[in-house]
Amino acid sequence: MRSLAEIALLLTVSLLLSSNSGWQSVMAKSALPPADAETGPMKEGNELLASVINTISSWKDYWCESHVTFFHDNKTTQSGCRLFYKNNQVRIEVTGGGFRNGSLIVKRKDGTVRAVGGALLGFMKMNLDPDSRVLIMQNGANVVKGDFPDIFADVKNRIAHGYKCRVTATPVQEPDMPNPVYILEISEPGDETVIFHRRIFIDPAQKQPLRIDLYREGKIVSTAYFKDLHINVGLKDELFKI
Repeated sequence: MRSLAEIALLLTVSLLLSSNSGWQSVMAKSALPPADAETGPMKEGNELLASVINTISSWKDYWCESHVTFFHDNKTTQSGCRLFYKNNQVRIEVTGGGFRNGSLIVKRKDGTVRAVGGALLGFMKMNLDPDSRVLIMQNGANVVKGDFPDIFADVKNRIAHGYKCRVTATPVQEPDMPNPVYILEISEPGDETVIFHRRIFIDPAQKQPLRIDLYREGKIVSTAYFKDLHINVGLKDELFKI
């Protein structure tokens, strides 16, 4: 039976994956429009995908700022963190202030997961099951599998099981992005009602992911931005020990 302190930490971890910014009203985003109508002509995308995977596999480590918006029927929630990655190790630091600030989650090299509460919980530590529901974000993704190697391993696995991979024929200008990007689409084969659909926005020169949109059943469920990317900075293994 868990102690009250452990239950409080679990609640904090669960909350940090849901919202750092509170609720705000938005118009619901509904059916996924045809790709050609939104992005222009598209072509087979496996060549670009291979190039992106090759780029990421050359990194010894990296860290970045991640900002995620989760879309609900008529509202959104937002979350922010600083993510560190090295050799299957992941460290997620909660940012944005409030009582969650200072909380963190670490996946160690052996796959085990540790969590630490913020100052209001006395920085209490505990172990978590790697597949714990506490680690599942509102878009259905596991937060400790949100690093680029894990994301693109999932993409490769889906394509091996029949998913389609397409990319814009040329870089396109998105309204909320400073420069034109390639849009790489990974979608489940089937009818027009797309069950699973991922759009990855790629820097044409660096072949780096800048943003990932996730769709389920034809509706957008989240948008994640990756900013201030720092590659091969010599992260120490001690960073992933708590």
